[in-house]
Amino acid sequence: MSFIFGIIDLERKPIPPHEIEALSDAVGWEGFAKQTFLYKNVALGFCHHPERRPKARIYSDEELLVIADIRIYNKGPLNGTFDYGSPEEALAKAFKLWGTDCANHINGDFAAMIFDHHKNEVYLIRDHIGTRPLVYWFADYKLIFASHEFGLVKSRLVKPALSEEKLIDTFFHFKNTYAQTSFKDIFKVIPGHLVSFSTNGLQNDNKYWKPELIKKNITLTFKTSAARLQDLIVMATINRMEPVKTGLHVSGGLDSCGVASIVADHTPNKSLLTGYSWTPETFEDTVEGTNEKEYIDAFSKDKNIKVEYLNLEENETIQNSILPEFETQHIEHPVMKLAEKNNIEM
Repeated sequence: MSFIFGIIDLERKPIPPHEIEALSDAVGWEGFAKQTFLYKNVALGFCHHPERRPKARIYSDEELLVIADIRIYNKGPLNGTFDYGSPEEALAKAFKLWGTDCANHINGDFAAMIFDHHKNEVYLIRDHIGTRPLVYWFADYKLIFASHEFGLVKSRLVKPALSEEKLIDTFFHFKNTYAQTSFKDIFKVIPGHLVSFSTNGLQNDNKYWKPELIKKNITLTFKTSAARLQDLIVMATINRMEPVKTGLHVSGGLDSCGVASIVADHTPNKSLLTGYSWTPETFEDTVEGTNEKEYIDAFSKDKNIKVEYLNLEENETIQNSILPEFETQHIEHPVMKLAEKNNIEM
């Protein structure tokens, strides 16, 4: 993943260079490589791990300016509609052709900003299920956005204040204010939504993905549905694979081991793959019920994949659980750190 960030003044006032530098330093993690672009009232940038290829890029033409952290998986159909040389160019051309409905024509993972020079309008867009994060702050015709809210706060370009509404919702597990981050006046772009900003100072939130409107086919049999679902899962997994060192979640569950098995079956060089289990390799206490390690060992042996197990230090689980970005999946943090030590790229 790459982080993207930017500042746009819709009153066309120049962006001071120190502001984009402050945002760049705040969004990027320690040691990240950074690139910035500054032109009058627009300042953009992206950052990434120095040993990883950046997934974010900037595209511009006479009409649009686009920055996106994006991967596209339906390249064939798009190439049949228009020519493009990069994913961000594809997004720009899709926007020109289909407007705010462009994301419905893209099968991929993305967080992006589209700036229309002529209309002086900005669009923030996020993929259907929210694989790539994107947040924003907007006031006095000035938009500041980034991949995560902590960068906006650390930049000191916005005045941070905790959101009582978000804290209450989080404590009681409410779901009605998903767009609100932990900080007042900083909001998430909701998955499957496009948020637009214009010179009238108003913002419009457009829900482009509407799965509730998909028509049900009541003639499908269970056997046909299961076969079709299997085909879709296999194809979706293959489309997302890259020939790099890859980490796989493995457990006793069908979902993680199912996806891991598909990757293993379609990767001739098994040395590129490492499995990661959330559980420790050994337990001091007696395991009640089924011990999922039996399934993990079976997967490792059958697929010839090495599996790394977590060995958490005392209180490490609690420490990870209070990190805002890992509040619901805090076990992910130590897994990611372990994968980084193993030079996992994907």
